[in-house]
Amino acid sequence: MTRPVDLLLGRWAVEGGLATRAQVDAALEAQGRRHPEPPLDTVLVEAGLLSPAQVADLLLARQDALHAIDPRAADRV
Repeated sequence: MTRPVDLLLGRWAVEGGLATRAQVDAALEAQGRRHPEPPLDTVLVEAGLLSPAQVADLLLARQDALHAIDPRAADRV
């Protein structure tokens, strides 16, 4: 089951021009096939779509929104 924070990260990556909607959708599908499901940022980095630095920048820029959705996820940043 996709976590809300993963959907937000995917949306932010598309809005920021870092990935296309199709790429994020494919990453979400790949995420769903793995058990346990890794965080979407891990899948995006493993696929070479985003660098760890790009993920960190996305999350830091939206830390307040992230904390409101999942306080534990915000602590990873």
